[in-house]
Amino acid sequence: MNQNSTESLRSRQKQQRREAILAAARALVTEIGYDAVTLEMVADRAELTKPTLYAYFENRDDLLLAAYLKVLEHSTATRAGLEEISSPLARLSIIVRRVLEANFADSDSMYAWPPNPIARHPLFVNELQAIRDELESLVRQGQTLGEIASDLDPAVAIQCYFSIAGNYLTLRRLIDGGIVETPALIDQLHRFILQSLQPPQSHRTL
Repeated sequence: MNQNSTESLRSRQKQQRREAILAAARALVTEIGYDAVTLEMVADRAELTKPTLYAYFENRDDLLLAAYLKVLEHSTATRAGLEEISSPLARLSIIVRRVLEANFADSDSMYAWPPNPIARHPLFVNELQAIRDELESLVRQGQTLGEIASDLDPAVAIQCYFSIAGNYLTLRRLIDGGIVETPALIDQLHRFILQSLQPPQSHRTL
């Protein structure tokens, strides 16, 4: 194996280890809450030593911030590959369904709204604002085309969407309690969000 191949393998292994650490952190936050998570717990869940974990993250705050930023990265992925779809409402429909499916497909999705130390961090704020700006732009485009109600404030509409999509833990209780099955809950939330955007008397299935 030449030097380039060896360095490439090491780089992949390092990235895989980092992803394993972030996945362990997300799972623990979902299971026991942000405040209860410790670096020792994350290292144990990722099957790594604590010194190895410190090679990737300086402290607990850096690790958990990275875990939440990874959630936003997943959100960005839900908006990929839609450039050729001309209808803003159709694009929003796909984004909303992808996010809802991601929320409930993963037991460690960690889509609940983050605690203040994360929510107020400049990196998180900036990443979230970029997502808001893109979604609000789609709402405005939809209003111009008559697909979305013209009297809606785009900022309010997207905040309502975030409130529903971010209410993961409460909605999860409906599934865990046997009140509704996951596909039905996703379908109903998707329909509710999309119909709330459309002009009266023009609701259609997307």
